[in-house]
Amino acid sequence: MVLTFMLGAMAPATAQTLTAKVLGTNLGVSAACKDAAGNVYVVETVAPAQNQTQQDAQIVKFAAGTSTPTILTGTTFQYSEYESVLNFAFGIGVDGSGNIFVTTYNDYFPSDGRDVTTYGNILKFTPTGGNAYTKSTWVTGEYPSGSTIGAFGALVIDSHDNIFVDAYSDLDGKYEIIEYPSGSTTATAIYTHIGDAQLASSDNYSPFTALAIDPSDNLYAGTSFSTSGGADGGKLYKLTKASNYATVTQFGTNLYCTALACDASGALYGSIGVQSPSAPYTVTSPKIVKFSSDLSTTTPLYTGVSFGLYAPWGLAVPNATSIFAGAGGGAGSDLGDLVQLFGTPATPA
Repeated sequence: MVLTFMLGAMAPATAQTLTAKVLGTNLGVSAACKDAAGNVYVVETVAPAQNQTQQDAQIVKFAAGTSTPTILTGTTFQYSEYESVLNFAFGIGVDGSGNIFVTTYNDYFPSDGRDVTTYGNILKFTPTGGNAYTKSTWVTGEYPSGSTIGAFGALVIDSHDNIFVDAYSDLDGKYEIIEYPSGSTTATAIYTHIGDAQLASSDNYSPFTALAIDPSDNLYAGTSFSTSGGADGGKLYKLTKASNYATVTQFGTNLYCTALACDASGALYGSIGVQSPSAPYTVTSPKIVKFSSDLSTTTPLYTGVSFGLYAPWGLAVPNATSIFAGAGGGAGSDLGDLVQLFGTPATPA
């Protein structure tokens, strides 16, 4: 594997203001994606919200070119929970046959004595006609076992229906990007973010929720927590398909990235904030940005995102004039908004 670094700090380009339309409030958005036809799919809580530790979710669809949601029948599932802390579904993708895949982080309950050993799942929703789906568990993570992969985060699907997931491997104690070849439930690790041996008790552990793929099947990934006791505040990487993902370029550091997405032209967008290496729980200047083609600069597009009970998870970009994003935030019973951004963001040089 070849790891290269871009010289110099990532610089912001001139801000581009987009018009924001709030599509829903108190939604608890945790993941979003688009399919090849430009339809957008969003994981959100089932209304009304239940509470902060037990919550059902569902998938809604926005047909290409519209801002009206359709709830997909048969897609309700329960967010995972661990010791009364609500975890979420951080990944969603749609393959060429219209199957929807969704990741869950974990759902075992050692604090109350229930013998539930699932360490996250990858769910599959198979279309049965119209807007109806049937749900099945495609991959089950188990813990502790010493032999499985779980704690699933972000998920993307390439043009050949290979599935890529950010996950934690109990096989070797590492956070990794793993690949499930088309039609297979056997995973292969293609990149390691960080290993247990490099983590310190002061690091802000969390699943990685930022993963994107462009039309050339290049991958973009973000790590969202400080490591090694404050050695960094989060990083961004590009994994090049032409090298079979052996060439990895780091193009950002000290960035808390909660979502990444590419549009149909291959341009990269992200929900990012600045995280000090010495203060891993403090994120400032959150915004949605568009990256330049060489990944050296960003154009701020929207600053109405925030970090609260929900981070700005979920980002789908059918094209440069329509961006769907979870705005994060939320406190108490407020689970945050879903927004759609309109306009034509300037392309940084």
